[in-house]
Amino acid sequence: MAATAIYPPLGIACLEAYIEKYADFPVEIKTISTDNPEAAIQAISGTQNGQNAGSSGFEPDIIGISAVTEGFTRAGEIAVLLKSKYGNIPVLLGGCHISAIPESLPEAFDAAVIGEGEITFLRIISVLYQKGSLTGEDYLSIPGMMVRINGNPVFSPFRPPIEDLDTIPYPRRSIPRLGITHMVTSRGCPFSCIYCATFALWGKVRAHSPEYVTNEIKYLYENLGIRQIILFDDNFTASPKRVKIIADNLEKENLNGKISYLCYGRTRAVSRELVSDLARLGVDEIYLGADSVQDSRIEGGRLDKASLAKNQTSVDICHNAGMRVNCSFVIGLPGQTKEDLDDIYNFIDNNRSKLTGIQVSPINLFPGTPLWEYAVNKGKLPKQIKDWSVLENFTHISGFTPENYIYLNENMSIETFTDYCRKFDNLVTGVIT
Repeated sequence: MAATAIYPPLGIACLEAYIEKYADFPVEIKTISTDNPEAAIQAISGTQNGQNAGSSGFEPDIIGISAVTEGFTRAGEIAVLLKSKYGNIPVLLGGCHISAIPESLPEAFDAAVIGEGEITFLRIISVLYQKGSLTGEDYLSIPGMMVRINGNPVFSPFRPPIEDLDTIPYPRRSIPRLGITHMVTSRGCPFSCIYCATFALWGKVRAHSPEYVTNEIKYLYENLGIRQIILFDDNFTASPKRVKIIADNLEKENLNGKISYLCYGRTRAVSRELVSDLARLGVDEIYLGADSVQDSRIEGGRLDKASLAKNQTSVDICHNAGMRVNCSFVIGLPGQTKEDLDDIYNFIDNNRSKLTGIQVSPINLFPGTPLWEYAVNKGKLPKQIKDWSVLENFTHISGFTPENYIYLNENMSIETFTDYCRKFDNLVTGVIT
C-alpha cells in the first residue's frame, strides 16, 4: 500500500530501497502513512469497514513505526493495538524523536532503532530471517539499537553515520501526481542553531555526490515525467561548490531549464555566485531562514547591524535573479528583545513587494537540541512526559495560542509576546500571495 501523503516520507522510501537492494533474501514491504491507530490496523491487515480487502494474504513478520515528537504518543497507541492483534510479531520504533530521547521508548515496543536506520534495519530483518525470531540479546548484538531489560534502557554499540550516502539507492517512488516530486540530496546542516534538531539527528553534514544527484534528477525526468522538484535538504545552499557542479552536470545533460526547483537555505549563505548557479540550475523559488538573534547561543542577544544587513542583501540578490523569495523567522527565543521583534517586523513591512511568503514561527521545542535542555533545566518541561501531543507545534503564527505554549524568554512578558504575535499574524497575512 503506497503512502497516502502528497509527499511520502523519504526516510521510509530510502529504507525500503536500501533493503530491496542489499537484502540477500526475499522481502515484501508494505508502507502505510497514517497517525490513526484503527486505520493502521486495517491497512496492515487488509480489512476496511469490516470487510476482508486483503486478497494477497499479507501477514507481517516485523512492523516498524516512525514518529516525530508531536505524534509520539499516538505511535505508542498504535503499537499497543498492533501487539494486541499480532502477538509476538516484533514492533520497532524509529525516527527523530526516539533517536533524541531513547529513554522515552514506550513499553509496547520491542526495541528502538537509534539514528539512521538503513544498515540497522537491514541487519534486524537479516537476523529475523535466519533465526525466525528476535531476542533482547539479538537486538543488543546489532549496533544502533536500544531495548529495555527489566524496565531499564540498554544500548547496543553506537552505529556511526553512513559516510558515503551514494551507497543508498534512490528512494522507492511511485509515479507522482502532477509531475512533482521531492528529493533530499544531503543530511545535516553546517549551522548549529540552538533550536534546530538537524544537528542532533544527523551530526556532521554529509551529501550525495553531484554525480549521484545529477543521475537521480535525470532518472526522475526520463522515467517518472518529473517537471518540478522540491529540494527538501535542510540547507541545499550549504556548499556553493557542489551547487555549481550540479548545475554544470545538468547543463551537459541538456536538462537545465526543463525542470523547475524549490530549495531551502539560509540568508547568511547567500552570494551572487551561488544564486547565479541556482538560477542556472532552474531554481525559481527559494525559502530563506533569516537571522533573528544570535542563534548559536542560548541567550543570544541582539543581532549586529551586519547580520541585519545580510538578511536584506540576500533577499535582494534572490529577488533580482527572478526567484520567488520566502523568508522565515523564529521568535520567542531566550534573550530576544522588543527591538529584535521590531527589526523583524520592519524588515517584513519594507520587503512586501519582494517576498512571496513570510513565515514567523514562535519557537518550537525539539528533543535533543540545546534549547530543549535549557527548557528542562529552567523547569519549563517535566523530566517525564506522558502525552507528547501537548508540545503543540506553532510553525504558523496564525494558530498561536499562549495557553498551549512553552514560553522561554525572560526578557519579555508573555502578554507582550502575544501582542507581537497578533501583529505579525496581521502583517504576514498581508504579505502572502
